[in-house]
Amino acid sequence: MLLIGLVLLGLTPPIWDNAADSVILPDGKIVLGELLESDRRGPQWMLVRRGWAAANLPAKALAWEKAEASTVRKAEAQRRDRLLAWKRDRRPDPAAGDRITPWIDRELDRLAANPGAKSPLMMVKLARGKASRAGASVGPSSTGQCRP
Repeated sequence: MLLIGLVLLGLTPPIWDNAADSVILPDGKIVLGELLESDRRGPQWMLVRRGWAAANLPAKALAWEKAEASTVRKAEAQRRDRLLAWKRDRRPDPAAGDRITPWIDRELDRLAANPGAKSPLMMVKLARGKASRAGASVGPSSTGQCRP
């Protein structure tokens, strides 16, 4: 859940640049990313680098961005609301050296300056049974080459 939250908030979770799960889509194209645990009856979720998807699967990347748009907007609104509530709950006269209130203000300013900013990762929903796992690729390059 932490990774999902970080993705939706536009924050970058630590991910190696040279490791990926590979999945073969029904059209034969391969998508690289990190498969997430999910219910066996529901869809399979995968974290995919936005830049990689745009460069290697541009049509799918556009469709995935469209599918995630409402969830991202909702996550941004919830983050803004939580930050505002946290700021309201803090003392009106914070002690000297308070670093939290200025950080909250910077976060609110960042969200206001970049509404809809795209995170480096996107959540991709794969229909279970229509895509097959090709294996894991781990190596010194991030060229998108699958090495099971």
